[in-house]
Formats: sequence, structure tokens, C-alpha cells
Amino acid sequence: AAARSAVVVLKSEDLPSYSEPIESFRNSVDASVQVFDLRGNEDVAHRVARELQRDPPPLIIALGAKAAYTATQSLPEIPLVYAMVDQPRRYGIEGPLVTGVQMDLDPSLVVSEFKLVVPEVKRVGVLLSIDNLSPAVETAIVMAEQAGFEVQIERIVSSRELRPAF
Repeated sequence: AAARSAVVVLKSEDLPSYSEPIESFRNSVDASVQVFDLRGNEDVAHRVARELQRDPPPLIIALGAKAAYTATQSLPEIPLVYAMVDQPRRYGIEGPLVTGVQMDLDPSLVVSEFKLVVPEVKRVGVLLSIDNLSPAVETAIVMAEQAGFEVQIERIVSSRELRPAF
């Protein structure tokens, strides 16, 4: 079977933060680039994966965790470069043909930028899964308190608790 000649970009959703990197990539490579928007939808992701399995590209660029997960699970034989993924190993986004830029945000930077953008805010609410015991989250909470924010944490067990907790 003839392989797709275009490099494929999978984006998890149609977000402005994905548009600029896609255009930069298009403008910097001497190759055809085809973009697929998964729209944050599992059914769309499965349809796109089936299409790419029938006509595989030489490379997949994935923006966002959903796109990178789809590529690693459904197309593991195709080289993958991912970006904008927090904790890729947590989602199984790894393998011999997988590389990328992990999205690590320094909690002190996030807190200082937040304070700069909305200086009038004094109280911050944090909704967390009961299972989220990430040291980065704990560090961010401590840093927010040190920056003078009153931090209220609500831990939830299921998505049904999200609205009432909010």
C-alpha cells in the first residue's frame, strides 16, 4: 500500500494555542502537512486513527494529550513527536518511536503570573481529584499561600461531584 506522503498533525481540540505551532511547523518544513482535529472526542479520534492506519504518514506531530495518546495507542509503528502534554508517561505516551516536549510549568511562575494578571484576587479555589497527590500540585498550593492567596481545596471522587464542589 502506498503510504500517505504528508506529515500528519493531530490536535486534541481546536484551540488557539495549537494554531500558531501548526502554522510555524507548516512554514518551516519542506513537506506537505495534513491537520486532523480530534475535537476532544473519542469517536473522532478512533475514526482518524482508522484512516491513518489504512494510509500511514511518515511522521505524526501531536498537540495535546488526547492526540498523543491516540497516536501512541493506535499507531505505535509511526514516529511521533508530541508537544503540550503534561506528564506524558502517566498516559502511556512513550515508546521507541516517541519523543516530545513535556509541558512542565514551574508552580512559582504560574502563581506569580496569576498574581500579575489578576492582582485583585485574594482567594483561590482548587478542585482536585481525590487521587491527585502530585507533588507539583502540593508545591503550587504552598507557593500560592506564600504569595498571599487564601487557598480553598475541594477534593472530589467523581465527575458528579464537580458541579456541587464548584
